[in-house]
Amino acid sequence: MRAIPGAEAPSLNAPKRRPIVANVRQMNAVRIYAIAPDGDIAGWRARLKELFATSSPLFVDASLAQLIAACKLPGEATASTASLTAALEVIASLQPENEAQACLAIHIACLHSASLNVLSRMHGVTERNVIVMATATAKLERAYHRALETYHRLKHGVTQVVRVERVNVQSGAQAIVALVK
Repeated sequence: MRAIPGAEAPSLNAPKRRPIVANVRQMNAVRIYAIAPDGDIAGWRARLKELFATSSPLFVDASLAQLIAACKLPGEATASTASLTAALEVIASLQPENEAQACLAIHIACLHSASLNVLSRMHGVTERNVIVMATATAKLERAYHRALETYHRLKHGVTQVVRVERVNVQSGAQAIVALVK
């Protein structure tokens, strides 16, 4: 079995990080926000800044607003604590190192939520609507997987493997065979 470069297995003895939980509150029909679950607002905001790899509180606020909008579950008026926390955990698993990677990680989490939301709405609809929703889910999943591939290329760089199957060297000619890195 050949190892994939950059894909190390996690250690079984590695300490588990504390999950990032965000409680969702609705102030009025328009204003929905996330708050610290344990009341430690400064510590929670610091963890979010670390999660989003930024020092900007405005970037954190904008990112949370995007996630809240994308994480609304079917049949609910707003995003739930569980759906927002799940999206934050998706971002945490990607471990962004700067704002550009964080933006792509947020996009990935939003696409994941959107595709699962469309998929969950497929029960109880007409046959024609099932086809429309299945097509929408497939497009969202395709975009999700492309975003994951883009993220991996952005984070780990692009590698190209050229395999030479056959080399013909004519008499009197010279050839050099080497591993090129």
